[in-house]
Amino acid sequence: MATAVPGKSIDLGSVISKAMDVLGKNAPGFLGVGLILSGVPAFLMQYLMMGMIASSTDPASMGGAVILGLLLSILVMVVTAALLQGVLLRSAILHLGGRPADIGGSVNSAMGMILPIIGLSIVVGLCVMFGFLLLIVPGVILYVMFSVAIPVLVNERKGVFESISRSIELTAGSRWIIFALIVILFVLNWIIGMVFGLLGGIFTGMLGLTAGMALTTALSSAVSAAISAAVISSLYVELRTTKEGATTDGLAQVFA
Repeated sequence: MATAVPGKSIDLGSVISKAMDVLGKNAPGFLGVGLILSGVPAFLMQYLMMGMIASSTDPASMGGAVILGLLLSILVMVVTAALLQGVLLRSAILHLGGRPADIGGSVNSAMGMILPIIGLSIVVGLCVMFGFLLLIVPGVILYVMFSVAIPVLVNERKGVFESISRSIELTAGSRWIIFALIVILFVLNWIIGMVFGLLGGIFTGMLGLTAGMALTTALSSAVSAAISAAVISSLYVELRTTKEGATTDGLAQVFA
């Protein structure tokens, strides 16, 4: 396998352009999958938890119910988030390689990789969280270094720690640009949250407070998940093509 060139940097505009192309041509499929795997779990968990809080009159039992609901939410979200990442990342890489996104095939592929994706997500999450405890900056650095670990796992079928090592290798020389991309993505997701927050008033008026807020969270989560997957997939492809000379068609061939 080709070795990444540390000094060769990616083009931010190219990454954004690729992401917009992925979203523009696959919006219904990406948003549909995002709604099912991110929006629906978010809706159900928030609806149930808010319902428990609203109906409980015993503070002690309320606390227990909230904790149980939170643990259940975390479990469901971990599984569905792993499946969502596998589906959207594979579909985006296929599209960038000039092939159909094949969302159905991506679902089957992601289900077979769900445990490695969960394991990688947990390891990366713990490392980044520990980094943030060390005055934030180390956490940001680790987040940038590990930013394409899951695309590596999905596309190159490496192990958890191999994927992390590969992500560190690929991001070398481009980390300031990746940091800028992450900031842009963060701001964009914040704007999406604000927009759906404004729409939340309409949903609340139509469906009531609990259902309205849950629906708002669901829609916002679905849109953010689709955008984030498109951006991270495009970043991974840009890193591979710029630093190793890989072709997008060649990247997609692994799924043939």
